[in-house]
Amino acid sequence: MTGAFHYFFATVFGLLATTGVVFYTMRDINRRRGPQSILTFTMLLLGLFVTLNFRFEIWEPIVVILGLAWLFLFSVGTFKPTWFWRVVIDFIESEIEQHEN
Repeated sequence: MTGAFHYFFATVFGLLATTGVVFYTMRDINRRRGPQSILTFTMLLLGLFVTLNFRFEIWEPIVVILGLAWLFLFSVGTFKPTWFWRVVIDFIESEIEQHEN
């Protein structure tokens, strides 16, 4: 029963995640965010290719990793600069200046 239970929830997760990524891609296209929508669409196609060409035991972890990578990239893209990142950027710029002189 555990295998069927896992398969059911993995399938539901995959369908919901895929639907969400499709809607997000459509939103990016409507907002004319070319690079983001191209990256999202490419990851979606890669996940679809893997799903259609491999057994469940193989495609499931690959698709989950793709989904997590997409979520990471989405999160980085929505992260607003703060004082911490300003300090980091200033430090890097000062290091570059020191090495150039």
